[in-house]
Formats: sequence, C-alpha cells, structure tokens
Amino acid sequence: MNLSVGQPSIDQYCAGRIGGRTPLPSLELGIDPVISGIDSNVGFTRIYGSYIAWRSATTPVAREINPRQAYTRLFGMKHASAGDPAAARRQEDDRKLLDLVLEDAQGLRGRLGRDDQMKFDEYLDSIRAVEKRIEFFSKPDPREWKAPEPGDYAPPAGAPGDHQAHVRIMFDLLTLAFQTDTTRISTFMFANDVSGRNFAGLVDGAKGAHHEFSHHENKKEKFEPYSKIVRWHVEQLAYLLEKMKSVKEGEGTLLDHTMLMFGSSFSDGNRHDPANLPILLAGRGGGTIVSGRHLAFPKGTPLCNLYVAMLERMGTAVEKFGDSTEMMTLDG
Repeated sequence: MNLSVGQPSIDQYCAGRIGGRTPLPSLELGIDPVISGIDSNVGFTRIYGSYIAWRSATTPVAREINPRQAYTRLFGMKHASAGDPAAARRQEDDRKLLDLVLEDAQGLRGRLGRDDQMKFDEYLDSIRAVEKRIEFFSKPDPREWKAPEPGDYAPPAGAPGDHQAHVRIMFDLLTLAFQTDTTRISTFMFANDVSGRNFAGLVDGAKGAHHEFSHHENKKEKFEPYSKIVRWHVEQLAYLLEKMKSVKEGEGTLLDHTMLMFGSSFSDGNRHDPANLPILLAGRGGGTIVSGRHLAFPKGTPLCNLYVAMLERMGTAVEKFGDSTEMMTLDG
C-alpha cells in the first residue's frame, strides 16, 4: 500500500517559502500520540488520521504532544545561545555530530518496514530541525525584534491529566510562539481521526467518544451529546482567540495580525461527507480580511480556494493549490 496525500499541506508549503525567517519554520502541536497500522473499517493506514501537516506527499511532519518538550523546542536553544561563547562551541560540536548521525542513518532506513520507516523519518526530521536551528542561531538574526530574556517564560510542568487543561496549555504555547515570532506557521490537532477519547466528566451528558456520536444514525439520543462535544471544541477555540486578542501588537492585537482556520474534514460524520464544510476563519490577517461575516459559497467550491487566499496573505502567493479554481475573496 503506497502512502500519498498528493502534495505538501498548505502550512508546509508556506514554511518552505518563508520558514527561514524565524527560528522554527513551523510548529506542529497535538494531543494524541501517533497510531500506526491499518484501520480495518476503511482499509487505509492510520497514519493518514494522525497528521494534518505533510512536508511532501509521502512525508508527514512529527507533532509535539508534550507541553514541556514543546516549550523546550520553542525557547530552549534561544536562551542557551544568546551571547554565550561556550554555547557557540556546543553548537559546532552538535553540528558535527548531526552530520555523522544523518550519514549513518541513510544506510539503516532501507532495511526497515514501512511503519518503521515512517517513525524513522520522523526521527530524521527532528534531527534536521535541530540542525536548521543551529544554523539559524550561528548567523545574525534577520528579524527586527528583541529576543526574550532567560526566565521570561516558565516551562510548563508537562502533559496535564485533564484533557481541557492539556489543550489550553498547548494553545498558550502556540500564542507565545506567535507573540515572540519564534514561528509564523502552526498546526494543531485536537485528536487523531477515529479517536476513542471518552468525554464523560468533561462534557455534561456526553458519556462516549466524539467519533462514536458523530455516527449518530439519525438517532435523537445521539444528537445532543454530539452537539455538546462539538460545542466544547468551539469553546476551546474561543479560549485561543481570547489569548491572542489579549496580546497587543502595534495599533492592534496579535489576533488582528493572524489568520486561524478551524474546521473538520467532514461536514457530516454519519455519512463521511466532505462537502459543504463549516469552516471558520478567525483573525484579520493584518487588515486583509473582513471578519464577522457568514459566507455561503456555491456548491462544489473547493476548500483550496481559501488556501490560495491565505497563501497570498502570507506572502507566498500561488496561481493554484490542490484542486483550487480561483482565489476566494476575503476582503469584502
């Protein structure tokens, strides 16, 4: 079975164009660990349901699900390397070690099975990411900004046992990543596809999993818990938007200078219907997006039309992306 999503995802296409302007080209966050193997219900590998960021048609980008490790990725090297000669020497030693690791790794990959190759590629990607960070901090910072001083941000204690607390601390980190210009591109997954997470105790009247209730079979007793779980997810989005709105930037806020797309790959989980998706685009994109509107597009409008509009606003314009037919109008 060949693994392919067709092309890089929008975030990784954008990161490939402008990611070199920040310490991290992009930041991938999530909650659930990656699951491999085959989903017997559909006959496809579960890898597809564990990622939304793809560096190429066959290479997903590893997600960080531990808040402390995400914090270290964001701020650890930045603090250690600021004006420290010893850190510069460590960076050079690290670069030499990474070169040796990457050289030896290529010979091993060909002897692994497909699932192990996927895990191995994640590992190699993480090594390359460190290598790029070392390279970034060995040169003058191209950005006009003041790096945060050590101790400005306290690292989180780790992955909380409470699901909502886990989601919100990841949103706090995402906000800090944008606020400090550590990256300008990020993705977040609430859960893997077909997640079995039970929302009992988190959402009143919802004793079961989101996936379970999404296959409601038009049964009234499943509609209410389904809608409550969906509402919970939207409430977490509201938390993130409020966090970004509270950060002042120039004449506006961080949210004013951000585009944040929220949605799902299905409009109706019961039918596995990918058409007429309810997509929410938050933020003003630096004043290029008119917000506070509900827009209904003609039947068959590709979601990639929105992606083309977002890429233009990121300074990475394309004539076509995926199955796009034109650029979606967002400015009035």
